[in-house]
Amino acid sequence: TSLILMLGDFWEEDAFYAQEKVNDVLYGLYFGVFIMLSVIFIFFGLCLNDRGMLAYSAFVLSFVVNVLAMNGFIGILFPYGTAWLSDVVVGVAMLAVLFFSVMMWGYLLKIKRYYPNLHLCACVIMWFCVLTLPFITGPYYPWIATIAKTLGIVMSIVPAYIAFKTWQTKRHLEYLIYFVSFFFTSVGAIIYLLMLADFINLSFQRGMYYQNSLFLNILVMSVGMAFRIRQIQHDKIEAQNAASLAVQRTQEERRFVAMLSHEFKTPLTVINMSAQMLEITLPNMATKILGRLNNIRTNASRLSSLVDNFLLSEQISNERLPLKIENYALTDLLADIRLQVTDVDWHRICVDCTDDDYAFDISLLSMAIGNLIHNALRYAFANTDIRLSMLVDSQGLSILVSDQGPGVSQEDLALLGTPYYRTTSSMGKKGTGLGYYFSRRIVELHHGVMSASLNQMGGLDINILFSKKSS
Repeated sequence: TSLILMLGDFWEEDAFYAQEKVNDVLYGLYFGVFIMLSVIFIFFGLCLNDRGMLAYSAFVLSFVVNVLAMNGFIGILFPYGTAWLSDVVVGVAMLAVLFFSVMMWGYLLKIKRYYPNLHLCACVIMWFCVLTLPFITGPYYPWIATIAKTLGIVMSIVPAYIAFKTWQTKRHLEYLIYFVSFFFTSVGAIIYLLMLADFINLSFQRGMYYQNSLFLNILVMSVGMAFRIRQIQHDKIEAQNAASLAVQRTQEERRFVAMLSHEFKTPLTVINMSAQMLEITLPNMATKILGRLNNIRTNASRLSSLVDNFLLSEQISNERLPLKIENYALTDLLADIRLQVTDVDWHRICVDCTDDDYAFDISLLSMAIGNLIHNALRYAFANTDIRLSMLVDSQGLSILVSDQGPGVSQEDLALLGTPYYRTTSSMGKKGTGLGYYFSRRIVELHHGVMSASLNQMGGLDINILFSKKSS
């Protein structure tokens, strides 16, 4: 640039052309920097999957196209285009600048999460940009342009305030940079509004304040985007460390539970056997003492069952539960289930079972169905029947356990099967919240599907389907 100016002093007739060269260089830097920024942050936005950064890149490109069109470069870039091409590009770029600027600060400031009403206004503005696109070349363009500029000015002041409040709360440097960038735009917007209201004399230089404020906004926002990249990487590292620590703690908790369960198992067995031996060796003991012994055996068995559940949970969670898949008749499976239910409770069960063969682990599957039957017996209304159906058809093996109980709410139904979760209808009843979970995991280990739904009688239907028929 200095060389061109010096040559212009020597040859005055070339001074005009020298000034054109200066302008060309300045415009080249102006547009080149913006295009480079947009390309850089498109790359990082895609790599980091950051929508705010991608919206910023689209905003910069829209602004560049808008300035190109307003300064008459469209006719130079497309010399064979039609005469109205520049007008179309100016209108489209103007709406695109508004659209992507609203989208940008919506993502950067997380408007949808913290300011739902403001997010609704932002959506209305974005729809305005989309719906008015077909009318930018018609007689309504002046009205559209005025509304778009007014919305752009108003919506440039709002994010400045939000960015400052967010910075005060979180103290992240990028939010302070956002505030500074939006502040430049707000100052230019206020000057533009004062000129439109005739409080300040309108001039070309003052008219450029708003456009120059957008220029400063983009430059400062690029610094904010750089700090945003750093913050995203920092948050990612923290999340990875937290996840690693959580996995480590979970593994330690599982090892502790397995060790504790194993250590509990032996003394509980000894307590149960000792109480049983006392009953055998002292048959004529007092009724109160016999009742206490029975109470000891009952609670020892209950604790032992809890330990077994914890050990089974550990095996299922780590997928260390071995399967012994063999062909069995469904009647053999029914016989195994029958051993888990008392005679009194079995009279309440209506069985529909075919004599077909199917491949499964009989001990695990009978345990799974037994858990479901015990749940049905526990929660169903008294003197109501429990339905157990096991049928083989063209779709495979289907199993149904149905009760006539109080059912569960839709919220509980969605959480059914979560380990240790108990529904509101189970309050006051014994249980650990693991029975349904165990049953579902055993079914999944067999590559089956288990689902729960409410039936017409108000109770719960548990459906199990194994789609692959055994050979």
